[in-house]
Amino acid sequence: MPPARLRRKFCPRCMKHFTPQTVYRHLVLGCTRAEQKKTRLRALQNTISAPTNRSRRQNRPLRLRNNPPPSPQPPAIPQPRKRGRGPGRKRKRSHSSHTTSETDSDPDLDVHPSVWDARTRSDDFAFDTPGAGPSNTQARNPGVSTDEEPYRFFADDWDGNVPVDSDSESDDGRPEGPTLARNPWVEGLAASEILSQELEAEIAQTGGRTLNPDDMQAVRGFNYKVETNITANAYDKLPRAFPDELGTLPKQYALRTRMARLSGIKGVRIECCVNSCMAFTKPFDTLDNCLFCDEDRYRPRKDPNAPRTARKFFQYIPIIPRLINMYRHPDTAKQLAYRSTYEHLSHLVRDIFDGAHYQRLCRSRVVVDGETLRHKFFSLPTDIALGLSSDGFGPFKSRKQSCWPLLAFNYNLNPEIRFRLENLLCLGVIPGPKAPKDIGTFLSPLIDELEDLARGVPAFDSRHNRPFALRAYLITCFGDMPAVAKLMYMKGHNGKHPCRACRISGVRNPDPAPGEDNKTNYSPLSRPFTTGRHQPREFDPLDLPWRTHTEFIAHAQQVDAAITDAEADRRGRHYGINSLSPLARLSSLDFPGSFPHDFMHAIFENVVPLLIDLWTRTRKFATFGSGKEDYILAGGNFRKVSEAAVESGNTIPAVFGCRVPNLVKDRWQSTAKSTLIFTTLLAPALLRDQFESREYYDHFLKLVQLIDMCMGLELPRSQIQVIREGFANWVVDFERLYYRHDADRLRICTLPIHSLLHIADDIEKMGPVWCYWAFPMERFCGALVRANLNPRFPYASLDRRVLEVAQLAQIKLMYNLFEALDLGTRKHAIAQGTRYPEYPGCVFVRPHRSMDATNSLAKQIATYLGALYDIDPKAIEERTRGRMLDVWGKMQQTTETEGRDTIRGYAYTPDTETPRRDSTYVKYSSEWDRSVPGRPKYAVDGAIAFGRVEYFLILEADFILDLLGIDQDDIDPEDEPIAENLALAVIAPIPSFKRLKDCNLITYNLVGGRLGATELVDVTDLVCLVGRVRGLDGHWFIVDRTTAVGKLDFVNTVIDPNE
Repeated sequence: MPPARLRRKFCPRCMKHFTPQTVYRHLVLGCTRAEQKKTRLRALQNTISAPTNRSRRQNRPLRLRNNPPPSPQPPAIPQPRKRGRGPGRKRKRSHSSHTTSETDSDPDLDVHPSVWDARTRSDDFAFDTPGAGPSNTQARNPGVSTDEEPYRFFADDWDGNVPVDSDSESDDGRPEGPTLARNPWVEGLAASEILSQELEAEIAQTGGRTLNPDDMQAVRGFNYKVETNITANAYDKLPRAFPDELGTLPKQYALRTRMARLSGIKGVRIECCVNSCMAFTKPFDTLDNCLFCDEDRYRPRKDPNAPRTARKFFQYIPIIPRLINMYRHPDTAKQLAYRSTYEHLSHLVRDIFDGAHYQRLCRSRVVVDGETLRHKFFSLPTDIALGLSSDGFGPFKSRKQSCWPLLAFNYNLNPEIRFRLENLLCLGVIPGPKAPKDIGTFLSPLIDELEDLARGVPAFDSRHNRPFALRAYLITCFGDMPAVAKLMYMKGHNGKHPCRACRISGVRNPDPAPGEDNKTNYSPLSRPFTTGRHQPREFDPLDLPWRTHTEFIAHAQQVDAAITDAEADRRGRHYGINSLSPLARLSSLDFPGSFPHDFMHAIFENVVPLLIDLWTRTRKFATFGSGKEDYILAGGNFRKVSEAAVESGNTIPAVFGCRVPNLVKDRWQSTAKSTLIFTTLLAPALLRDQFESREYYDHFLKLVQLIDMCMGLELPRSQIQVIREGFANWVVDFERLYYRHDADRLRICTLPIHSLLHIADDIEKMGPVWCYWAFPMERFCGALVRANLNPRFPYASLDRRVLEVAQLAQIKLMYNLFEALDLGTRKHAIAQGTRYPEYPGCVFVRPHRSMDATNSLAKQIATYLGALYDIDPKAIEERTRGRMLDVWGKMQQTTETEGRDTIRGYAYTPDTETPRRDSTYVKYSSEWDRSVPGRPKYAVDGAIAFGRVEYFLILEADFILDLLGIDQDDIDPEDEPIAENLALAVIAPIPSFKRLKDCNLITYNLVGGRLGATELVDVTDLVCLVGRVRGLDGHWFIVDRTTAVGKLDFVNTVIDPNE
């Protein structure tokens, strides 16, 4: 809501001057009380809506922004005055040809025929892809009636050439009855829209779209420019550098036009405030000044007759064409089937589709603009689930200027590839230099598209070779607390009721010290110093006053219904809500359930840094307390901890994540990822025995255990209650240990601490925390920072960059150019090496060597093969001595779609001057139990062991038969093979280790500093890589990566086969 302190503004609707807040309400809700009431009721229908009898809307890629001009009408013929009509009798209101009353047919159907040609009524469709708009027939012949020709649709076995007449149709041309029963995927489409996809079927049957040589050369140049991120000046020099090969390469300006035509993607320029406060979209498109900063919308012009030019633009990239093109690519269409084939297990939470919100949507009917549609959410296997995220970042690593990317996530993709950069859909970047005040105005075109997607837009499924109604639903929005507060139109973390999930009230210090900030509200559970009549002194962490969707919408509407600005401000502070968010138009969203707390920001950018500040009494808490508290680390203990964390970077594999910076000297280099690694892997070992009181260390370990439970790829549903009670107890203990129920220590009870109480509810409603945390957004922002930005026009450079990336992705989809545009130096998630059919989950990578079998190695091979084939090992040992063995120096564990851990052989790891991160230690299954004191004991069922991989040994089947003394000529080819290829890891085990019960850590000491004698282990018994941390007392600790960060593909595991 705009501030009221600015000068009075002119309302273009009622032609009067009011405060900016009042003008804002007039434009959003209406000027009169009746209009405002009608608008609020329409918004409430998305929450509680019964089936209506209104005729169905025609599907359009984007909603009409402006009504078309009325068709010319002949002058009215004077009619004789009817008897009985007097001055006091109401006249019947006449309706134009394109307007209707509420009881008449849908106004979007009774419009002038010219509106059916989308490309003539909106510039947004000038570069639209085929199928996203009206059919080609109607586009070429606007206004031509097709009533004389029967509608047609395609049956289940439709091959693109055999049209079948529909059995029955509704009044708006949509198939019904038996037709719809046999073909549910076309529900919501008109027959003309179905026929418009016939061209796509013909293209698919002929092998897909192709490019001529000139276009292909332009695409290759464009791909090189985008992938290498070279400047426009460097690109223009390519034809001069290679005149014979690239002499016909188009210039950059011609290239942009051609790529927009080939991809069908063009950014929509939307005028916005010069300070990015708001965008001038409906209903604010008639304003000439910003309602927040009062800056002029247009540049000053010398000639009053010259067209006006906006001072700044926001570029929006439509999402509908991109989703349509995904289904046109067969491989991508197959990947999009993950959601429809996902198996929901009632006792497990494995993805967002196990959340209560998604399950409820699947049982509910879709509501669009107050109209209840016939279909339910996700009733078709092609329906797409989307997520939305936003966050502010400085393009030049400075907080003085920030821009806000809008990012969509496609949950129909498998989690292993869902968060890769190439699968993220950037909708645009809200330009800086300041954060948006009304982010809903920038989301207006997205909401319009999502409403059309809820009804269904025509598309073609290349996987099943048939047209269908593509539907997509936004089911979650997430980000840090300021971003979500903007999306929900809430007061934010400093409000009187700051929490979006419950109605807990914020409190201030009733007796602040001189100079102390007393304008910030905090959210402790215990507030014994509160004196207000309606202020409780204690909140139960397991029984907080939760917000519900209906209540949230009602409270937002009460704020909007305020008559005066003062009353609106009072209600807003009482409810913690500024206004009703435009996202409430989407019935797929639940307020506040669809806005889960971001685990990354809450834990790793707020809670853990807060604890470090308290332990070290630095930064914001340098003057906090007396300085004699027992939780403060004595002397330079934390300096030693930080130095040990830096040194551990060499003994922790790179796949675990980045190196941890020195948290004393280089705290500014710390990121959420490095804080995660420090918290979950290093701190439990390094902070042991460092606190004066043991309870602070135990309290921190409880947090680490809760983090590990929350970050699992899957968790039992019964564990949600354990997490809920665990965080409740942790917050209570935090207030007891650090806050100590003292009003002077109130400022450590921040909203992120309180948000921990809602983590379990978010998991229950929206699935595991990795489904909606901000790590992918952080990666995307990092990629934008690394782009070549024009220092003079940074935001225009960002717009061009995200548009070019989107265009290149669509060209690859439309023309199936993924392999053709592979530049060769692209990093692969799966290594380029040798696979053996017996080990499909392993790739062996160079260095590749041959070595002589030593006596000790020959004895180990003989013992292994003798036990495997029940043969005397002595004969095998004699045949093995001196033989040449096949050896590999590196192996990667893989799945069908991505690479996992990359294990190096220590014996073949080259020595370099630069310290190399150690990825030679593994956890594996052994037949010897080394966790017991003394000598290892034989374990019948196997035992977990740790050791260093020396190299990988390959014993091929023919070689094994030779060692066994079996002649191949004596084997019947029709019999099953006696021997198969064997891939063995030669491991030097850690001789003895033990698990510390008080902190659940594994520690070990090497006798004489040496590992045990090597043993042979099948590579399928290797569990994962492990890291090692040296404690301050000299003991070594094993760190095991078992969380989602280590298994989901946030940073592609890369192997260079030439290393």
